Amino acid sequence: MATVAREALEESIKSILTTKSSVDILRKVEEAKKQNRTYSIVFCGVNGVGKSTTLSKVAYYFKSKGMSVLLAACDTYRSGAVEQLRVHVERLGIGLFERGYTKDPSDVAFNALKYANENGYDVCLIDTAGRMQNNEGLMRNLVKLVNVNNPDLILFVGEALVGNDGVDQLKEFNRVAMSLSSNVGPARSLRSSGAAYGRWNRVDQVRHHR
Repeated sequence: MATVAREALEESIKSILTTKSSVDILRKVEEAKKQNRTYSIVFCGVNGVGKSTTLSKVAYYFKSKGMSVLLAACDTYRSGAVEQLRVHVERLGIGLFERGYTKDPSDVAFNALKYANENGYDVCLIDTAGRMQNNEGLMRNLVKLVNVNNPDLILFVGEALVGNDGVDQLKEFNRVAMSLSSNVGPARSLRSSGAAYGRWNRVDQVRHHR
């Protein structure tokens, strides 16, 4: 009886912790390489949850798989954000694209992706400033960055300790971004076809465990 209960508990825990959908990220990167372009990921979320740290862990993962990685320093607001990434790239031995502070994050990301494509990087990881979903100015900047650069993947980094509240936070973050998307200017394209990229359509969640 105890064995049956234990197995049932294990299955319940697995079902809770298993994501409903997944992305074969390595396959996606390889597909992008076949198209002669860099695969791009935007990291976003609220302040102080570990976006830059998570980004660096993802960078290490890609490098361990033999892929070339460029970090784009698009947090042009927080003092020390660029320097923090510089420490990470020096330790990891990967590339860094930065233009300092006070610059338009969407322009920094655009030029970073242009540089990554021209120099044959497999992956470009885009760091952004932390922001609350009720900060309309910063949310507009994030939506603009996404609309201009059309990243392959958008990852929301949240705090694991908040539990189920993290899901509500993600939904609200995404709702605000969607509502602001229609008010942001047209997208620019990095591809030679000249077709405009699509607008913000979804954000996936990553929980940062401390």
